This record gives sequence, C-alpha cells and structure tokens, in this order.
Amino acid sequence: MVVSSLADSSRLVRVIVAKAQAKQMFQKLVSKLGGMIGRRIYHLPFSRALKLGSMQAKEIMLICHECMTNGGVLLVQPEQTLSLKLMASSASTPRDVVDDGDEKPTAKFELVYTIGDQQPVQLSPKRWLIAHEVLDLIRRYTEDVKTEFPQLVEVGASQEGSFRHIRIFGANAQRGLIDYVAAHICETGQPMTISKKLKKDLGGFWGPGTRDVLFLLRGLFAGGILVFAFGLKRWRVNYGLTSTREPSTKLAVPYRAKDSPTARSEYSHPDAVIVLTCLSWYYGGLSNEDLFSAFSHLLKTDQVDMEYQLWVKDAYQLPTKFQQLVSINLDLQPTYTRHIIFTITVEGGAGAY
Repeated sequence: MVVSSLADSSRLVRVIVAKAQAKQMFQKLVSKLGGMIGRRIYHLPFSRALKLGSMQAKEIMLICHECMTNGGVLLVQPEQTLSLKLMASSASTPRDVVDDGDEKPTAKFELVYTIGDQQPVQLSPKRWLIAHEVLDLIRRYTEDVKTEFPQLVEVGASQEGSFRHIRIFGANAQRGLIDYVAAHICETGQPMTISKKLKKDLGGFWGPGTRDVLFLLRGLFAGGILVFAFGLKRWRVNYGLTSTREPSTKLAVPYRAKDSPTARSEYSHPDAVIVLTCLSWYYGGLSNEDLFSAFSHLLKTDQVDMEYQLWVKDAYQLPTKFQQLVSINLDLQPTYTRHIIFTITVEGGAGAY
C-alpha cells in the first residue's frame, strides 16, 4: 500500500531488499502490484565493474524515467544502490522504502571509498614499524597470559622463533595481554624519576611526532585494534591475502569464508589493515618470489648487513654458513632455497621487512 501510494508518477520509488530476500520480494510485488493494479516491477542490477559510456548512462536514465512515469516500482539491493551512487549523482526525486530486516543496519553495509590522489599514510613509515614492534611484544608475552588464562588463549604450534597463531577470547585475557605490552613500553627507556637537567634536555622530545606515536599506541591498545585482530578475526577465515585482484594488492582483505576473499571490499581503518597484513605474512610466510624480491631490495639499501642480522636473529635452524649475507648467492636459487626459504620467512624477520 505504501509503495503504490508513493508511486504516483512524480517520483521514483525504490524497494530496497537484501539479496537473500530479493527473489521472494519480486514475486510478492508482482502478485500484489502487477496482477492487481497493473504496476510494472523494474530491475536494475548494477555493479562498479560495469564500464558505462554516455549511451549506457542515458539508457539507465530512460529506464528510471519510464519507471517513474508509469508509476512502476524499482526493486534494488543495497549494494546496487551504493554502486550506482558512485557513478552518477542521485536524482532529486527518489523515495526509498527499506524492507524491514536485520541485515540493513549492520556495519558490513557501511562502505568507505577513497577519493583524490594516493598519498602516504600519516606517520609513515613509523606507523607500520611501531606495529611490528608491538606485535613482537605480543609474541613475547602471550605465553605469560596463557599461563594465567589457559582456557581463554589459543596458541598454535610452530617452529621456535616463529610468530605462532594467536587467538585471545575473553576480555580478561585480552586486557591482561594489553597490560603486559603497555607496561613493557612504559618501563623501557628512561626511568620515571629523572634529573632536572635531563628533563630540560628532553624538552624538545615532546613534539608533534612523539604525540602522534602516543596516539597510535593508544589506538592499538584502548581503541580495540589488537582485540579486533586477535579476538574477533581468524586468519584465512575472516581475513588474509589474495592473489586474484586487479590491480593486485599485498594487503590483507576481508574473507567471506575459509580461503574465500571478497571480490572488492577492503578494510577502511589503516591500523587494522597494517596489523592484519602483518599477521597474514607472519602466519603464512613468504613465497620464493616474495623472498627473492625482498633480497633484491635489501641489497640496494645502505645498511645491508645490519638489516640481514635482524632477519636471521630468530631463525635458529638456519645453517651457520647462511648467517652472513655474503654467503647468499641470488644466482643459485635452488641452493639457498632449500636451506633458508622456510627458516627466514617463517622463523626469521624477512616477513616483517
């Protein structure tokens, strides 16, 4: 009744329904409106993947105008409406009737789209370097939390020195781990009581850069980023890497189900993307191609030997002859692939690099 009253040829009336109920709603509208009062039901499937020219855009406009003029009803899904709004400005006449359901108000329909030129994320590269250090502290203190809350912490079995799969379920265990990491950060460095001279010397330290770092740490701890990554999301079930996207990306993306990445959606929060991407590479390790690329980049840097020592410091099973970078010959891939691919990518720090 509401739809038939609104569709008076002066406005475009859309019935928005979830994908699961779309077929049933179409049949209901056809039987109630089409059969009884002769109203036509229109479909407008739309996706951002469509490449529209001026002719196609005009055809869409004509279909919508025909629907409005004839007093028809346009049956659409939420994602189709959002996609259409990205490619053309909405008309000033639409009236929306939202089907009462549990799916529409959920957060998964809240989409964030980028505009403008690509720019470095704020506080880069410190932003992801700090995330690496915080994750390293989490690896360090997870066993302590598991001792206190054995039923609330899940730690996967893995090689010594590697980043094991970690899941923390209870609020008490999550708070305990954050307290351990935060206490380590606060207690490491200068003591709480310092001399006036040293305090004066450190006066320039508390600038905008330090403030941004503190805000970043607060977001990781109090903002729930770490709880989101270790308590609410599962690797390869809720998030992971993908090799099928165009253009390709090495960032973590949402998953619909186990080993099923979404087609286009991404995480909008930069710190959530950074943490989940780090965990994806930590858990899965690097492929041969990724490791060769990392080596090639490493050899072009100024502190080659120092950085390589960070790679191998936790790779306890790496043969002694490969502990020095001079022993690695990129031209002899089979030789070093057999010995160091696993130890450096899973146990070592190449993934973090």
